[in-house]
Amino acid sequence: MKLEYHFDLASPNCYYSHKVIPEIERCAGETFDYFPILLGGVFKSTNNRSPMEQFAGVKKAKALRRAFAIGCAWDTSTTGTELSRWRMDTA
Repeated sequence: MKLEYHFDLASPNCYYSHKVIPEIERCAGETFDYFPILLGGVFKSTNNRSPMEQFAGVKKAKALRRAFAIGCAWDTSTTGTELSRWRMDTA
């Protein structure tokens, strides 16, 4: 299986995801090929926008951006302002 990791050096999320790649490689018995990209160019070519732009006019946008940044899901089942941690099962 060929695994590719496309990363932008200016992206904090790319940095953090890179930190877990050695463990994924160890568990999968495969290695990643690294490819540098410009996320801004990817957003532009796919007619997409960054979260900062996408939520610019949204009420509670600052809280939503923070939730995405720390890996939380927005839970509207209670008061609409609760953050709950995502859990990733590795099994």
